Amino acid sequence: MKLFQSRRQPADAKDDALTRQDVIDGFRWILGREPESEETINAHLGLGTVAELRRVLLASKEFSNTNKFFRFAEKWILCPVYGGQYEMWLDLHDLYVSYGCLIDNYEPLETAFIKANTPAGGRFLDIGANIGWHTLGLARIAGTQGRVYSFEPRSPTNAYLRRTIEQNGLGDVVKGHDFGLWSEDATLDLGWQQDTVNPGNSYIAHAGEGLTTQKIDLKRLDDVMDDKIDFIKIDVEGAEPKVFEGARRLIETSRPLILAELNPDQLRSVSGVTSAQFIRQMAAFGYECRVLEPGHEGKLVTDFPTEIGRELINVVFVPNGKSVTFG
Repeated sequence: MKLFQSRRQPADAKDDALTRQDVIDGFRWILGREPESEETINAHLGLGTVAELRRVLLASKEFSNTNKFFRFAEKWILCPVYGGQYEMWLDLHDLYVSYGCLIDNYEPLETAFIKANTPAGGRFLDIGANIGWHTLGLARIAGTQGRVYSFEPRSPTNAYLRRTIEQNGLGDVVKGHDFGLWSEDATLDLGWQQDTVNPGNSYIAHAGEGLTTQKIDLKRLDDVMDDKIDFIKIDVEGAEPKVFEGARRLIETSRPLILAELNPDQLRSVSGVTSAQFIRQMAAFGYECRVLEPGHEGKLVTDFPTEIGRELINVVFVPNGKSVTFG
């Protein structure tokens, strides 16, 4: 069955052409049922390729409303992403990151921002890389002349991130690290909910929280990175202020553009600061904080903007005087 088969071929390659059996398999595997009629099969044959069939079924309201992925325990598959340029190991039990990657549309606003604001051949950091969606996107921009440094301390996730890097022959471009970053060298507990459908929601845990935990090594970014860095994507569930405390030299000398997250609850729990304090920390480095959310792109903030109506938001820390493209 070709539905989740690994492939890196042109979309018009002969064996990627959609067949009647592909449509039936797609309905069975993704929607959990048979196509209702020959007319339905013929209509979906008009989509032309397996990739387009997969995208349409996964994006359908029927799939979304019935949460078919709850049928799976942890189950990893190799799937084409970035329009077939790369292949990526995805976990069908993960309803968040892996699902977005499976339909080849994970974090579209952030992905577009990265593409518009990072230089070809540049040097980039992906801190909290998860399974590697943005690592791959940055590798595409870096090319053979640039570098991507990824950091992912959660062992089960890092194992598949490494496999994705190897699968795509990116070992000379992407340098993976299996430790986390902090304000000082330390060994702490990384925790996540047992049987979570969002394994990316892992964070520095405190005793008594009832989480599955793993001891992880933490290092200062200034101690492990000598390169001049053009761009940082960071998503570390509230540890961002601690990471940047340990990256003072890099930030002051490289002045990278930084894509981050404001998560008030996690900032308070993990780093002991408010959103306003975190923004002031970055202002002291010579950065302003701008929102990266639909309808609010580029809005300058000095505290968490509650009017957006979300528990957490994406933001960009922009070096003073730097021009950035939003939208």
